Amino acid sequence: MDYKKIFEMLKKLEGLVQWGEVECEEGIPYNIYGMGKDAINIIGEEALAQFSEVAECLLNSDQSILETVTLKDIEDEIILVLRKTKNGVLNIEMIKGILSKLRNQPIKEYEVFYPLYGVKYRTEEPIQIGPFTIYNLEIHREHLLKKYPKSDYVFKLKYDEVKLKDNQFLLISIVVNTRNHKSANEKGKVKLRKFEDAIRFMVADFWKQYDVGVFNFNSYRWTDGIIVSSDEIGTSTQGTGAIRQISLNQRQEVILKSKNGNDRIWSLFAKSNLNDMEQRIMNAIEWAGKALRDEEPTRAFIQYMFAFEALLQFQQKGQLVSPSITYQISEFVAFIVNESLEDRLMTEKMIKDLYGKRSAIVHGGSTEVSKEDLLQAFSILRNLIVTLLVHEEFKDVKSVQQLNEWVKKQKYS
Repeated sequence: MDYKKIFEMLKKLEGLVQWGEVECEEGIPYNIYGMGKDAINIIGEEALAQFSEVAECLLNSDQSILETVTLKDIEDEIILVLRKTKNGVLNIEMIKGILSKLRNQPIKEYEVFYPLYGVKYRTEEPIQIGPFTIYNLEIHREHLLKKYPKSDYVFKLKYDEVKLKDNQFLLISIVVNTRNHKSANEKGKVKLRKFEDAIRFMVADFWKQYDVGVFNFNSYRWTDGIIVSSDEIGTSTQGTGAIRQISLNQRQEVILKSKNGNDRIWSLFAKSNLNDMEQRIMNAIEWAGKALRDEEPTRAFIQYMFAFEALLQFQQKGQLVSPSITYQISEFVAFIVNESLEDRLMTEKMIKDLYGKRSAIVHGGSTEVSKEDLLQAFSILRNLIVTLLVHEEFKDVKSVQQLNEWVKKQKYS
């Protein structure tokens, strides 16, 4: 760890902070910590950027700290150090003290709960899907009380009123190991957002009749419009959002747990160190899930294209000039998802056409995206990801470079 570098960054921050009651000009961003003459004022973009840079550098300096505390924890410790410098001198031991203090906090297991929407089920036991657990609060309240005897009050406080309105009120949870409940909440929310994207990819409802969500559920809603002229009045009512719930019966549970490579996706959720190809697959699934949720066609289309790039784009080692993204990705997709020459040529053309549309959008040309464009991008992308997940030929591929070698062999064999 480069303590000297962090010391210099913190020393610069010390010179930028202002003490006491300071009048801030309108429109200038600022943070104030404390009150009166002991208030620490971080005012202006330069000071705030320096504060963030120091905090992020400290957070990323130790893997165990990165995974078990929040950026806010680090910022609070920096403020404590700055307070010490008011009547003292900043030194490297103070920086070591921050990290030592955080490391000495015990790591505990937390289960993070949030409401789950778009799903219904009434089984005796909670459902375990990968590292996630789904509870029906009405049925599994006793189960939760046995597990966490002191939790009854908080579950009643937070969820009983909602449960009265919906007797199918579900919770989803994820277990995380961190040093405090704030960090547990932050880490848990990150995983649950990834769950949202992954489950949308698995359900694969392009037409948006179904949705499963935690923080970004596409609830059904009506939008009313009024259209008037000097001699005419009209109205418009449009319904958007998910209109059906997924029933987690035994058949649907099996599909979500194991079909179409879903079992592999859940196993990747539980894995701590993903190899290059595994990380690319998960990144592509996230982009696909975001695209499926997005109701704006152009944004959704671009996110599908981001998914292709997250999965397959790379800079070839030892080559100053790599093939264009369009050429590289269209060739990869054509060989991975097809076997016949005719099908490969057709898929290659489809991807190139989609990239032509992408280029027009990002370079200020046409922004029109049809349902056919979206469906084609989604269908090819889903086929590509599922093939990489389930096909025996790709199960041992650990990097995109290995995948490139495989494509070369197919091309020249």
